Amino acid sequence: INAAVRELSSCPYAQDNFTAILDRIQALIDRLNLDNYANLEQWVGELDGRLEQVLTMRLSRAIHAWVAEFDRAPPAVGDDSDTADALLANSSGPSRKHHRNQAPASSSTKDVDADDEVTPQIRTLVHELRIRNQVMYLDPPLENARASWIQQLHAWLAAICQQRRPQAARYELVANADADDLEYDNLVLEYDPGHRVTSATTVGNRSLVSSSYKDLLSRLPSNSLFEAYRSIEARTTQAASYVAIWLQYQALWDLQSDYVLQFLGDDLTRWQAMLLEIKRARSTFDNSETAKYIGAHCIVDYEQVQAKVNAKYDNWQREILNRFGSRLGSAMRDTCQAIASARHELETHSAESSTTSEVVTFITFVQELKRKCPGWQRDVEDVFRGGQRVLEKQRFQFPTDWMYLDQVEG
Repeated sequence: INAAVRELSSCPYAQDNFTAILDRIQALIDRLNLDNYANLEQWVGELDGRLEQVLTMRLSRAIHAWVAEFDRAPPAVGDDSDTADALLANSSGPSRKHHRNQAPASSSTKDVDADDEVTPQIRTLVHELRIRNQVMYLDPPLENARASWIQQLHAWLAAICQQRRPQAARYELVANADADDLEYDNLVLEYDPGHRVTSATTVGNRSLVSSSYKDLLSRLPSNSLFEAYRSIEARTTQAASYVAIWLQYQALWDLQSDYVLQFLGDDLTRWQAMLLEIKRARSTFDNSETAKYIGAHCIVDYEQVQAKVNAKYDNWQREILNRFGSRLGSAMRDTCQAIASARHELETHSAESSTTSEVVTFITFVQELKRKCPGWQRDVEDVFRGGQRVLEKQRFQFPTDWMYLDQVEG
């Protein structure tokens, strides 16, 4: 029995290994029971305490191994998107939809030394962005990924938590078994993010949990179980943030041009800022990639929506660019005409007029020009110069009668 306990602390982390060792221990206890050894129940209770210590240590290490595998960086082959594309290519073709959420596990199970755990196998889940009836959505939703990760964590912990505790008088217990003894045949863990598991929340009646090691979850050091749940929640939030960027492009189908024109108004600076923001926002989809890794175990595949979003985005960008060019050209012509008219009128006046009224009119006109000059200068330096540069960078087709900035400055 002592040798089996030592083996329990060093065997590879697998449910079959734990079950085989505990069955051997139970078989030896059954022999002692059949031989009518005294104080067997008390001795088995002490043995169970030793087993709890060993299994609690193994359970804690198993959780740390699962979290380390779950939080690791994506495979470093080129960049993360190249790797995602390669993984998706393996499940592409006519049967691609049948492989969704069933991509190969990203790590292999291997035997390790006594101080190591078997690396858990966590499936890489694939979520596809789609457009149907001009509505963009994610299939399947991210809630499926969260549920799958929690389920895989529970299955990983069940290797220990589902094991039966050794019984001093198993034959008698089998004869008197009732529904309570079968309650933990299937391990189901309930998780409430707002509730902290402590020793105080451990089920008080030991008889309800005595058939399995499920209650070890409440005795883990440093509340390590919640570290696993926090990692799942953090990864789900990260994926949701990235998907939300794509879902914002639903506005390309929902927006009306009249609303955009009303929103931008006549402020050319606002139009210019809008065009620069439109150009920056293209980086999400205007690339050669078709998928994005979120961590090491979640892929967002946007191949189906990429071309449609790109085309719709081009239409909006072209329309806003043309309208901005038209408004900027009109503003530059109006400003140039106002400056030319003011200069022509100024040249008709003279400070050496013979009458007082003419002098007063001249001075008044000069003061009015002084008030207008800072606004003209601001328009030329900030609005017109920057606007024309934006139009040039975004390949605007200037009309033949376009009044360039050099003409306005002259």
